[in-house]
Amino acid sequence: MSYLVLARKYRPATFADVIGQEHVVRTLQNAITMGRVHHAFVFTGARGVGKTTCARVLAKALNCDTGMRPDPCGVCASCKDVAAGSHPDVLEIDGASNTGVDNVRELRETVRYLPSRSKFKLYIIDEVHMLSTAAFNALLKTLEEPPAHVKFVFATTEPQKIPITILSRCQRFDFRRVSNQTLAEHVRHVLKGENVEIGASALSAVVREAQGSVRDALSLLDQVLSYAGNAPSDEAVVAALGLVDRGAIFALFDAVLDRDADKLLSMIADIDVKGHELGDVASLFVDHLRDVMVAKSVKDPTEAQLDRSPGEVEQLRAQAKKLSAPDLHRMFALAVEVADDVSRSAFARVSFEMGLLRLLEVEPTERLDELLARLDGVATVSAKAPLKADNRAGTADGATAARRVTAAADHRSATSDGRLPTSDGRPATSDGRSPTADSRPVLAEKAEATWSAFVATIRATKPGLSAVLEHGRPLKFGPDGVELGYTPKTFYWEKAHDPECKSAIEASLTAIFGKPVPLKLTAVAPIEQAPAEESLAEAADRKRKNRHDEIVTGAREHPAVRGAIQILGGEIKEVIVRESDAEG
Repeated sequence: MSYLVLARKYRPATFADVIGQEHVVRTLQNAITMGRVHHAFVFTGARGVGKTTCARVLAKALNCDTGMRPDPCGVCASCKDVAAGSHPDVLEIDGASNTGVDNVRELRETVRYLPSRSKFKLYIIDEVHMLSTAAFNALLKTLEEPPAHVKFVFATTEPQKIPITILSRCQRFDFRRVSNQTLAEHVRHVLKGENVEIGASALSAVVREAQGSVRDALSLLDQVLSYAGNAPSDEAVVAALGLVDRGAIFALFDAVLDRDADKLLSMIADIDVKGHELGDVASLFVDHLRDVMVAKSVKDPTEAQLDRSPGEVEQLRAQAKKLSAPDLHRMFALAVEVADDVSRSAFARVSFEMGLLRLLEVEPTERLDELLARLDGVATVSAKAPLKADNRAGTADGATAARRVTAAADHRSATSDGRLPTSDGRPATSDGRSPTADSRPVLAEKAEATWSAFVATIRATKPGLSAVLEHGRPLKFGPDGVELGYTPKTFYWEKAHDPECKSAIEASLTAIFGKPVPLKLTAVAPIEQAPAEESLAEAADRKRKNRHDEIVTGAREHPAVRGAIQILGGEIKEVIVRESDAEG
């Protein structure tokens, strides 16, 4: 006798044997009991969850020789023929092989004939979504008004491909994936019937790999028994199914927690050498992080929340103790990103390695209230702390230097020809520049005040003209003549040479000095090339820049800021100074 695979040997014969689809079973049994059986059904769901099986059991229940009943006897000739697939009134059609309109037309011709031996004629069309559009259209009229003796059952894994006109004429039942707990109980029952012993970890591996499919679980169990016999070890199950050992995932996460890059890369290399799909390994790593989070968050996780052995649960809790919940959330988000990258990358190993190395860089987080308390402490201490000695010394030195400059300015005066002296008291050259390249001519306090007052007077009545004067450098300013320096080919150079503007300046000088004063406009180098000369506008810009730099330096070096950086980490990217503060 040929061997019968477990998926066929333990195929449910009655509604009571169907697992994980209680909502479907109850509805069908009640419909049979009350005589309200619809003429067409659509069974949808993942592979191996009982769609075709329920269709066959429904055929038994409707055509049982003992009468239509919700629990077919399973021993009459009709039930046995349906189970064997030889019942003349129960026709199973493969939709993938009979996709054309001609096949549907042939079906329509046979529909009108009465059943040969039972009450109903059932058409079970598997993978019905494979039918062509023309075939579906040809089926519409028959499906809407079939003969009383005909029932249709359509099974599919892709209901979205079925036209809505077909769906609207059928009762739809969505079959769910079987839960791991229910599937594990079913596999234990099968193992008991086969006199096979298997460990809890190995059983969990089979159930987990089946992903809710009963047929897949039994097929995998067949594979394991063929590989390892009737007493397979946990290692044999992992080897037979080509799975990644959960212990390797635990070790990977331990390497991440220990920040051991050498161990991490070595383990990834070993996994890759064994031929495992790294995309699947990355997905298992994501699942592991989820389980660690559950073990940390739930005191006593149920089997539904955490499908793990007691020993693995303790390992998960030990790993969870090493991290805070926010750190786990950040790691999980990054692990999901890594798994997505690995699944799409042409360089899966490199992507997996670099992704897990990024996990090593996840820094521990701190509670916000604790950080705020520490920052408040830093601010309080820095507010009470006196200035450092070097800061006080620098302030005193600056004040002393300022007094010396002021005193020197008080004793300096303009030369006899009205030219402004340089900082060492020597007269400027004829073009207004200092004879010493590194010296800056400083206006005598009285002369500077006179020039500033003159410009201020003009600003009150002629702001446009005052702007031209502010950007001119007063190389000479006195009753004997005024010489202003401008950088050539600039707006203010051109404006100062405008006859109307020049006449306005001369008229203003006459009003100030009480007599006509010669005005000379001289070309000078830009301030960057001739730092010894500056206009009022340039002086104001320099003062503003110095003030800005002073504020920025003070902010960067402030004790509270330095303390906050030590607590929070990071660095200062930019200091934003308000314009009003920069103006002083």
